Amino acid sequence: MMASASPDKKFVTPESKERVSRSTGLSLLMPTTPQSSDRTTNGRPHTSTPSSARLNSWETLVLFAINLSTLDINVNMGNVMGNAVWSTEAVQSHGRLSIDSSGHKNMKITAGLGGSKLDAKGGIVGGSIDVQKSHVLILINEDKDKNPDHRHSYQIATIEARLDYMGSSILMAQISDIELVLKDDWQLDLTMQDDLPLATKRSTSIYVIGDLKWNQFQMMISKSTTPDLIKMATKLNEYFTQQLASSKRAFAVYGTGALTASKRDAQDSKATSIRENVEDVKHHRHWQKVLQHIAGCCMPMISFPLPKSGTIVGGTLTLSGKNLSLATFHGINFRSKSWALFMMREPTISFSTEVQEFEESGTKTTHIVENFDFVLGQSETEISAKHMATITKLSRGYHMPPPLFTSVQEWFHYVFGANNIKDLVETAETTIAHDSSMGHRTKRKSQEYDHETEIIFALPSLQLHLKTEHLQGEHRPSPKDEKPVVDVSFVTEFDDHIHVAMDAELILFLHDLVTAYVREKDKAGTRSSSLQRDKEEQDKKKITDPTSELKKDWRIFNCKTWHLEPTVRLLSWAGKRIEPVGVDYILQKLGFTHARSTIPKWMQRGAMDPLDAVLSILVDTLVMSLKEAEPDVKLRDANL
Repeated sequence: MMASASPDKKFVTPESKERVSRSTGLSLLMPTTPQSSDRTTNGRPHTSTPSSARLNSWETLVLFAINLSTLDINVNMGNVMGNAVWSTEAVQSHGRLSIDSSGHKNMKITAGLGGSKLDAKGGIVGGSIDVQKSHVLILINEDKDKNPDHRHSYQIATIEARLDYMGSSILMAQISDIELVLKDDWQLDLTMQDDLPLATKRSTSIYVIGDLKWNQFQMMISKSTTPDLIKMATKLNEYFTQQLASSKRAFAVYGTGALTASKRDAQDSKATSIRENVEDVKHHRHWQKVLQHIAGCCMPMISFPLPKSGTIVGGTLTLSGKNLSLATFHGINFRSKSWALFMMREPTISFSTEVQEFEESGTKTTHIVENFDFVLGQSETEISAKHMATITKLSRGYHMPPPLFTSVQEWFHYVFGANNIKDLVETAETTIAHDSSMGHRTKRKSQEYDHETEIIFALPSLQLHLKTEHLQGEHRPSPKDEKPVVDVSFVTEFDDHIHVAMDAELILFLHDLVTAYVREKDKAGTRSSSLQRDKEEQDKKKITDPTSELKKDWRIFNCKTWHLEPTVRLLSWAGKRIEPVGVDYILQKLGFTHARSTIPKWMQRGAMDPLDAVLSILVDTLVMSLKEAEPDVKLRDANL
């Protein structure tokens, strides 16, 4: 590693220079602090007194590099996970950090690995996770009294996952060409004055922007996947809890029991915070704590604190891919004779939120505006397929499924083994087969399948836009207070008709499939709750289970704009001769009379509220990581 320095910079002694040159993978270059110049006047030494800024100026540059060819970790985890092997190869990382006394900070870190695989065999919980060709880039640029810039990007060629419970596979998934980008957008008013009214000055804004893209994302599950996942999580939680408790007992001999009271207080405060978080989840108050942390916050890169009110926070999350597929087997395992395939082409989800707190009549009110867009198709300039989303029934007929512990791509080759859908998964299989370079597999010719397919539902290209506006008070509403009102705008556009199969047997197959999955999930929840016999554990479970709290929505949805007018046409030879029927008419005949409030409510609960919570966590983490330390902490560090 070589570094060049300007002529006016003077470095440390040759011995230090030699020591740095001998180091492998790490280099630290530090120019000396400019010192005062000495000269003699009338036989007496005279020292000039330069400015304090020049005396305290400094600059530091750190360079590092890491190169690891192979890393293998073998762990015996008893009968829970058996023999676990984690193999990683071609780990590389290098970066630079430049900081100086003026507040400038510039950091760039890149990291990547050729492949990493975690494999567990011989236990109750098993499976494998294979990651190929990942790359990470972190950029941080901060200057005094300027808008900071933070960017993180993650790229992964392929991910394959297989989860086993009691020797049987319960979930398989594969995803290719993953790219995740996270960045922030700051707009600071450098001329802000506290005595100016809020309406006459530009508001400070902090946004977090996230973008997730993929090429092919496929998953296959069975009726027993959800209950088995719950059992797996319970087993792993018990195992790691026991390991942590035994580790604490082992290290207890080196400590004293004087911290018992403080630990008890910490546990009580943690339980209190959990209850408060549950209340916030019930009322969907995600941004109040974030705004509290931002109000008057002092940061080292800014010479003035952030405004106490009026700051705009929020962000945008975008998820887009070329293909999204879910195969659900109509049975307890992957050897069932029939399954349903849910497939979407070119789906795009975009969510944005903007939050601002203002004071009115002596009380603080939080105004939240959320926008949710769902686009199916229309992302490419040329679309050849007529149906952008389909629900299809597949039957394997005389074909037999692959052996149980065959590779993941071989199972997906079997699941998508139909002539009319093979082209949608060809890219993923080719990419995964090309990127699997760790040598853990033996290549063999795949068997050709041609399953029977019957389309149940088909959707055309569409656009869906949902906008909601929330007004939340300073404190959580009590049961006696009026419920907050959410103003809703719901608009959809369909490029063609919704096609439905005319065969009633297919509709009943889909109904039985969904009913069986829901029934298994409810049974698993009942069994897991019956195992909790201790009252304290039951109370703890009630506190930490957010699902039941999400159903207790304290909000009232007022739909101001409603536009849902797609038409339905039958999938048959005579379907084109029958006049299409409006979906509103079908919903009314089915007894679904409150669609204007029910559809936006469930979209808000199921999609918009979780995305809003994720954005609030990201913004809060960003602010707290940049927040300046408290004065007493700084004083204590200085004294040390």
